[in-house]
Amino acid sequence: MLCVPVVCQDTCLQVRVARACVDAQACRSLAQGLQQLVKERPDKPVEFLAHYLLQRSAQADAPPAEPAKAGAAAAAPAPPAEGAVPAS
Repeated sequence: MLCVPVVCQDTCLQVRVARACVDAQACRSLAQGLQQLVKERPDKPVEFLAHYLLQRSAQADAPPAEPAKAGAAAAAPAPPAEGAVPAS
């Protein structure tokens, strides 16, 4: 029987949990992008999906926004326009 130190076991568990979270987030973003793709049916579906995923990634990496003032509605970013291609 292989004897593995407890510290190594804890680290391996943390890595597995982190990987599961990343995989779940990636799958969720991809599924939502595909749903948007089906709704909008753009001329360039691969570019549309790439742009959508890049936007989601930027939103996930952005620092948390300050709370909205009372009575002010927070504006959600608009999805890319039909057939939209990201600016180079």
